[in-house]
Amino acid sequence: MDGKRVDLIPWLSSNFSKKTVDNLLQFQTLSNQITEKLLNSKNSETTKVKKLTVYRKMIAELLEETYEKNSYNLIPYALFAFSDSGVVSKTNRDYTKAVQAKNTGDNRIPIIKDILNQLIENAVNDLRKPIGSNKDYASKMLALELLTGRRQYEEILDSECFIEFSNDGFFRVLGLAKSSKTKKETAFNLPYLGLSYQNYDGEIAELLTSNLKLLRCFVKEKSELKTPLSVLLNTLIMQASLVHDNILKPVRKTSKLEMINGKTHIFRKLYAFSCYVFLDACKSNESQYFAEVLAEGTVDNSGYLKLNDITAKSYSIFRLTESL
Repeated sequence: MDGKRVDLIPWLSSNFSKKTVDNLLQFQTLSNQITEKLLNSKNSETTKVKKLTVYRKMIAELLEETYEKNSYNLIPYALFAFSDSGVVSKTNRDYTKAVQAKNTGDNRIPIIKDILNQLIENAVNDLRKPIGSNKDYASKMLALELLTGRRQYEEILDSECFIEFSNDGFFRVLGLAKSSKTKKETAFNLPYLGLSYQNYDGEIAELLTSNLKLLRCFVKEKSELKTPLSVLLNTLIMQASLVHDNILKPVRKTSKLEMINGKTHIFRKLYAFSCYVFLDACKSNESQYFAEVLAEGTVDNSGYLKLNDITAKSYSIFRLTESL
């Protein structure tokens, strides 16, 4: 197809057997029904787009096509989840409007510096503690996510993701999840939190390094058990996050902030906002700063990170206030 739009049926007929074409077209009907049901569901706009992407990737693999996120020339786009790109574009536009309306000004969740400091101090203390039970591993997992902002399963616990901590408050990461091939092969230098709580020069970097190694060994060991790793870890995370829920209790009293309940993504948002408050002193454009510390965006041929402003904006759920 070489980047050019072509008529679908003639292209299929010239490249696949009649039986394969018939099967694909039958599957198209089923897929469009599933997709239409999804688009009319009560799922959030971002969830709808993510599920559409999953459908397309599966079909791309089935047909041995190379999946490209923004290409509408591929068979998966032509056959499945509606060939009309306007459907997905509308979903994205609706999501963008919703994020901009929700994560602006007083619509955001009020939080004070003291609570952010309590969360960071608790994370540092969790890294210092020896292991007494499996729940302590989960506490250390959450501590690493809060202090580094990296994704739990795809980066912190994944040995394929290279992470190296320095004493200067930054860490080098290579192999980011949910990224293009170019971005995965690009090394990023990102800040970590907790330096103000170290007892000696380099302590936090050492704690982060030793605990990262400890957690990856733990995951490797537990991966050999019959119980699925996600089931084991989710239970432990729910137990460990009760401490954070208790720290955030005053915030929930004055906002719609939900209990963590095992959903660790909140720690990436707390990381980004804490970096903005303590490392940047709220001087920069918030969403762009979030994009930089979270490495949200795409990398061009020159290695420059093009910021994804709306994705970063979705992390902007907090606003700093003097009191609650």
